[in-house]
Amino acid sequence: VAATWGGSIVLSASASDVVGISKVEFFANGEKIGDGVRDAGNFTFQWSLDGVEAGTYAISVRVTNQEGIVQMSAAQNLTVAGL
Repeated sequence: VAATWGGSIVLSASASDVVGISKVEFFANGEKIGDGVRDAGNFTFQWSLDGVEAGTYAISVRVTNQEGIVQMSAAQNLTVAGL
């Protein structure tokens, strides 16, 4: 996945659990960049790339269910290109 520096990108993740999902958080290189918002069955986060340095970022998602059990996704690489 690639994005251009200075714009924004919508990150999306699907998550479900029999007891329900409490929160979904998005991370870039292990640092939290924002909270997911439920959107048509998925969770999305619009990441503003203003001030983000060009390079490759490992994007991951941490999901917490209603009982407080936490699961971290495998990372997916996102390349941000400079202008």
